[in-house]
Amino acid sequence: MPVYDASYRPWEGKAKASRWAAVAIATTTVRRLWRLRSIKWLAVFCPLAACSISWLVLYFSYGEFWARVARQVGIQDVNVLHLINVRLFTWVQIPAVLLAAIVGGPLIAEDRRSHSLPLYFSRPITHLTYTLGKFLTIFAYLSLPILLPSIGMYMIDVSLSPAQGHWLEQFPSLLRAMACAGLLIAVLASVSLGASSLCTRNNYAIALVFTSMMVVWGGSEIVADVLDNSNAALAAPFTALTRISVELLDLPELLYPDALNRTSGMPDIRLAWMSVAAWTAIPLLVLIARVRKVEVVS
Repeated sequence: MPVYDASYRPWEGKAKASRWAAVAIATTTVRRLWRLRSIKWLAVFCPLAACSISWLVLYFSYGEFWARVARQVGIQDVNVLHLINVRLFTWVQIPAVLLAAIVGGPLIAEDRRSHSLPLYFSRPITHLTYTLGKFLTIFAYLSLPILLPSIGMYMIDVSLSPAQGHWLEQFPSLLRAMACAGLLIAVLASVSLGASSLCTRNNYAIALVFTSMMVVWGGSEIVADVLDNSNAALAAPFTALTRISVELLDLPELLYPDALNRTSGMPDIRLAWMSVAAWTAIPLLVLIARVRKVEVVS
């Protein structure tokens, strides 16, 4: 019998859901999605490729090259790990969007299509617990291509350095890189779950997540080139996140001219934070509104 015909009623007893109910929802969903070959390959290949690139970059003196460039433009103190972090942060964005679309797109759309949301909320599970469980699911997968390379790169840099105490010296760099990765995960999780709550078919949700991010990214870059205004490119979350990563990692602007600098200069950091906040808050509000509209048939 379909769920919407089963007359499920809200939970009216004294029992409450366990504080680990969101973790249980996340672990169950993660195990189920891990059976899909496309997700498995994408989630495993991205961090391995990023760590391999970082090892090659460090081993073949990519850092020494950029250190020489820094000295040529009059910058004496530059953290090579910050430079590589920003570069890999830009390289991993498109694979991360693809993974977010494949994983996050069907998370709520599938529940809406199967009418299983009333079944969730007929038990002592709140809307917040359900939403948090979905966020933990997508966080678990996005941390592989986004967060894990930063940790792996830090460990590689420490292992290749002969200096004692280098791990402690570079530990703030790891924390800053993890903060940048956390911002990217928050944006992608909000967008994918917000789009998923608007659809009832998995393919539509995946297409909506990927195309919306790519169209806005490409359109903002075209507008910024036509107007020669770097602030126009901040409409795309990737450009805004890259600008924020340059600021958080304390990277000299002269060393990063290719993706951000135009003749109008670097984009405004305040506009970058506003763009990231909007890309995170608006889909999140849509998600909350759609989930809270679900009523149990009684």
